[in-house]
Amino acid sequence: MWKEKCQELEKEVARLRGIISLARNESAGTEDRPAGNEGAAKPSRPAPSNGFSKDTGYLPATTREMEEIYGYIKSRAQDDPGILRLLSKKPELRVRIEPKVLEVDEDSARGQVTKLIHEGFFKEPRNGNSACEEILEKRRFKGARVSVYRALDDIAGMGFLVKDKSGFVATGMKVSVNRDP
Repeated sequence: MWKEKCQELEKEVARLRGIISLARNESAGTEDRPAGNEGAAKPSRPAPSNGFSKDTGYLPATTREMEEIYGYIKSRAQDDPGILRLLSKKPELRVRIEPKVLEVDEDSARGQVTKLIHEGFFKEPRNGNSACEEILEKRRFKGARVSVYRALDDIAGMGFLVKDKSGFVATGMKVSVNRDP
């Protein structure tokens, strides 16, 4: 549907260009007289080449002609808002981001990993082994290594950590600690 409208407008533009060119030639006294006017005087000088091609319908436009064509198209577009929608259609990507909230207790492996994130432990890439050493040995958390590795993978799966070849890195999400009395 829009393609057909565009083609119609292109034909109309070509027609208008031809009319403008003929009007210009008339005002300059260089219009070729149509057949059947044998008694009419021929122009004193040859008609200037206007560049109009019968095959393509293309006529190079001057600035003035373009302004006239623009005015015409604008007036037609005001009557048909569908044309304006077509002209203004641009690809757009909209992403709705809903923050994930993870609430964990300090006495779980997840809680220990989130405390490390909060304290900046994962600002630089750290492997799972260094996180286990920090949680199990230095902080004396009573849990199994496998639970710490699972917690790291779970929290990375939620987007709070990024896992790559060099280890886990914090993504910069907001982490807050609530200390209930």
